[in-house]
Amino acid sequence: MDEETDLSNLGIFSDNFNVLIVGDGDMSYGLSLARHLRKMNVSASLTTTTLDSHLELTNRYSRFESIHSKLIELGVNCHYGINATNLQDCLSNVFPAGIPFFDRIVFNFPHLCGKSRINLSRQLIQEFFQSATPLLTASRGEIWISLTPGQGGTPAETRKRLPWKNTWQVQDKAAQVGLMLKQVIRTDAALERLAGSKDGLGYFSKGFHNEDRAFRWDGSLSHVFALPLNCKVCRYPIVWSFGVSIMVHDPTYNVDQLHDVIRQVKPGLRFETMLLNKYVMPESGIATRTYMINFTAIRVTLSKPETHSIMLSIREKMDALELLERAKQNKTKQESA
Repeated sequence: MDEETDLSNLGIFSDNFNVLIVGDGDMSYGLSLARHLRKMNVSASLTTTTLDSHLELTNRYSRFESIHSKLIELGVNCHYGINATNLQDCLSNVFPAGIPFFDRIVFNFPHLCGKSRINLSRQLIQEFFQSATPLLTASRGEIWISLTPGQGGTPAETRKRLPWKNTWQVQDKAAQVGLMLKQVIRTDAALERLAGSKDGLGYFSKGFHNEDRAFRWDGSLSHVFALPLNCKVCRYPIVWSFGVSIMVHDPTYNVDQLHDVIRQVKPGLRFETMLLNKYVMPESGIATRTYMINFTAIRVTLSKPETHSIMLSIREKMDALELLERAKQNKTKQESA
């Protein structure tokens, strides 16, 4: 029976994949993944990294030296002092001949030391995406980021669903660097497989409160992101809503003009408009229309900052069209006078 894609295989079912793991705690995920791929008779190049130094790992994690020895036996590349938010600078010392592109970049249960604030957690994953995306192969590259229940903020959350404003907003942070959400995968079964080993060196997400303690991972999710070339349809696209008021030169104004402008500003958008208000300014007689516009996108990236830029462009283009129409009307009146 074929295996399903999950955290125990990263969807790697053929040889010659290049994998980078960041923030790997005691490096037990790198070891468990290497062992699992070997059982599948799959040959892949694995590089596992941590922010801590070799000495810090030895002092903090009781299993580290045993894990490290097994990693060396399996030919896994191990590197220390690698900051997941500054990968190009850190890896340039590891790969002096040039940093390779990676088919998979994995960050399991990212966290800040101590009790973190949600804005700092969002900043952490956004800076990780910014750092990792340039190293991704465009045609088959994927970034895997696993989060505990409720953190991600997608509709895939079932165990702990929080209001979007109280989540890490992982999909929006990824979209800001051009990544699309390809899949969301439950981790429970995969983590159980990775944790099991006869020698007691299975994967546990160590590093909770910067100690030799594991995160509680039941109900956690792996979020898989890719560049548009490797993601035909975005999963769980976010719907953004904005209000816009525009001047109209004709009381019989047709909303199709607004729709055409939206299509010009951002091709590939899905949108709907709802008329909220009509108003005529008493002194000037200028008519206005106020619309609610709902945006979403399934084949292109769409982040919150980009939607603000889109709305600004829509207003500018609609105002320019209105001024042009008024100029034409004034010219016609002058010619007929």
